[in-house]
Amino acid sequence: MSWMPSVLSATAASVVGGIGGIALGAGCVKWYKISSFEGKSGFAIAGMLVAGVVVGGVAGLVATRVAVANGHDSGGSQLLAAVAAVLALLVVSTVVAFILGRRVP
Repeated sequence: MSWMPSVLSATAASVVGGIGGIALGAGCVKWYKISSFEGKSGFAIAGMLVAGVVVGGVAGLVATRVAVANGHDSGGSQLLAAVAAVLALLVVSTVVAFILGRRVP
């Protein structure tokens, strides 16, 4: 059970998390009406990018190691588990942010 496919899958998951973080950050700027004065909206999106990369990498690594523990040693199944875990987190985060953002006056 090598760690190399797990690390590569976690890296791919962190890239997916970063891209999703940018999209979620752009949505939050709109939903929460974050001003672009002095770069506030840009910093909000950049913060979501960093959070997406970090959370995506950690969640991807955990998902790959869970897949290995359940007998899925191939790199493809580890990649699928990592990316699916990150996409699930992004969907849940987007739905929660959307629901809470619409209530801001």
